[in-house]
Amino acid sequence: MLLALVIMATLSGLIVRHSQQSQQVQRLRLQAQGTQNAQLQQQLQQQLQLEDGYRQTILRLRAIVEGSGDAILVIGRDGLIRDLNRAAEAMLGQSREVLLALPAGALLSELHPAEPALGFEHHVAPRIGRPFEALMICSASQMLQVEVSLTHVVIGQDAVYIAVCRDISARKASEAALIQLKDSLAEQVETQSRQLSALLDASPMAMAYIVELEFKQVNHAFLELFHRREDEIIGQSTRILYDSDEHFARTGRQVYPVLHSGQVSQGEICLQRGDGAAQWVYMYGKAVSADKPALGSIWLYQDISAQRAAEDNLRHAKELAEENSRAKTEFLANMSHELRTPMHAILGFAEMGQNRVERAAADKLRHYFERIHSSGTRLLTLLNDLLDLSKMEVGKMIYTMAPCDVGQVAREAVDELRGMAQRHDVHLQLVVHGNAPLYAEVDAFRIGQLLRNLLSNAIKFSPAGTPVQIDLAIDTAANLCLSVRDFGPGVPAAEQEQIFNTFIQSSLTKTGAGGTGLGLAICREIVHAHRGRIEILPVAGRGAHFRVTLPRGSVGASEESA
Repeated sequence: MLLALVIMATLSGLIVRHSQQSQQVQRLRLQAQGTQNAQLQQQLQQQLQLEDGYRQTILRLRAIVEGSGDAILVIGRDGLIRDLNRAAEAMLGQSREVLLALPAGALLSELHPAEPALGFEHHVAPRIGRPFEALMICSASQMLQVEVSLTHVVIGQDAVYIAVCRDISARKASEAALIQLKDSLAEQVETQSRQLSALLDASPMAMAYIVELEFKQVNHAFLELFHRREDEIIGQSTRILYDSDEHFARTGRQVYPVLHSGQVSQGEICLQRGDGAAQWVYMYGKAVSADKPALGSIWLYQDISAQRAAEDNLRHAKELAEENSRAKTEFLANMSHELRTPMHAILGFAEMGQNRVERAAADKLRHYFERIHSSGTRLLTLLNDLLDLSKMEVGKMIYTMAPCDVGQVAREAVDELRGMAQRHDVHLQLVVHGNAPLYAEVDAFRIGQLLRNLLSNAIKFSPAGTPVQIDLAIDTAANLCLSVRDFGPGVPAAEQEQIFNTFIQSSLTKTGAGGTGLGLAICREIVHAHRGRIEILPVAGRGAHFRVTLPRGSVGASEESA
C-alpha cells in the first residue's frame, strides 16, 4: 500500500512535468517555424527526447498502478475524484466515466466532511498518514470493508490526495471467525473449569492444583483434611503444610525430579494442619506437562492417620507383648529361685532337726524351727502373691470396705517388718500427722498388704544404716495420703510407669536382693480398687519416694459435714 502511494505521487509529478514539457516543446516548435536557427532546432530536438522519456516513464508507472490489486483514488482539494485505477473500478463495480468528478465522500463515508463549510482539506487533515478502516459504498448499495491510507501530494501550484483502499472483508471475516472461536474456546474452558471444580468438590479425596510452589485451587476435602479456610490456602506457598524449612526443602528435592521426568510421585508424609496438629497422608503428585513446569502439577492427599495409629498400636502391642514375654521369662526364673530358696531351707532344717532331735540342745532346735518358720512364711507370701495375681487377672480380687484407723494398720505393718529391717540394719520411722486417728473407709487387710509390699521393697534395697520413713496425713482435699521414702538406688525416670506392670522390676534394683516383680503391680491394683492414685515423686539425690492418695469415702464426707 505504501509503494502504491509512492508510485501515484511520482506519477502525478511526472504528469505535471510532462504537461509543462509539452507546452515548452510547443513554444519551441512555433519559434522554429519562423526561423532557420540551428540552436533552436537543437533545443527542440532535446525537448522532444525529454518529452518522450517522460511519456515512457508515465506509461510504465501507470501500468504498475493499474496492475495493483488495491483501489487507488486521486482526489482533488475540493474532494472530487480526479483519477482512479482499474482495481478501483472493479472494487466499486462502476465505470471510470461515472466515478470521475464524483465526491470522495459518496464512496467513503469517512471522507464526507462533517462540516462542509470548513472544506474537504480541513476534514481529512487528521487522517493523513494514519491508515483507517472504512465502509466503501459500491454499486447496488453494497458495502465493502476496506483499509484506507491517505497521502497529501503537492504538485507545483496544485495539490491532490491519494487514497489507497485495500479490501479487508476477508480479513474481517477471519477476525470475526477467530473472535467467535476464541469466545467458544473461552466458553469451553469455563465449562470445563466448572466441571473440574465440581469434580474436585465432589471427590472425597483431598486435591490441590499447585503452580510454582503456590496453591492455585483446592477442593473442600482438602480444606477439611488440613483444617484450613480457602482464603488461608489460595495463593499461599506450600510451605505452610510443613513443620520446618528443612522438611519442606527435603521433600522438594525428593518429589520434583520425579515430576519433571513425567512420573507419578507418591509416598507417605507427615504434614501440618491448620490447628498445628500432625497429619499423616499418602501423597500422589503428577505434573500437568513434564516439559512445561510452569503449567503446575496436581496433588492428591489420602488420610492415613487411622492406618498409622493402627500400625503404631500394633507395634506398641508387639513391643509390649515381647516385653511381657521377657518379663515372664525373668519372672519364672526369679520365682524358681524364690520358691526353691525357702523350700530348701525348710527341708534342710527339718532334716537337721530330725537327725539331731535326741542329742541337740533346746536352743539349737529352737533355731531350726525359727528358720523353718521364716522360710515357710516367705514361701506363703510368695504363694499369696501368686494367688492375688491370678485373682487380679480374672477380676475376682475381693475387697471388704469398712471404716478403720489407717494409722493403726500402718503401725501393725511396721511392727511386723521391724525384724526384717533390723537384719538389714535399716531404721523404720513412722510419722502420723495430726493428733486424731486417721479414719478411712478401706479394706484394712489390703491396705496392710499394700504397706508391707512398699516397706519390704524399701528395706530390701536400702543401704545399711539408712532410714525408711513412712508418713500418714490428710491433704487439703480431705484425702488420705500415705508415703514411703527410702535412700536406695531409686527408679530411673523412664521406668517409673513400667515398674507398676506385672513381672517388671527396675533396672537399678536387679541386684540379687530378690523379688518377683509382683509387689508393685499388686499395690497398684489395690489402690485402683480404692479409687486412689499411686505415684513416684521426684527426689533430690538417691532413693525412691512412693505416695499413695486414697479417698476416705463416707468417713471423710461425714467429717466434712460435721
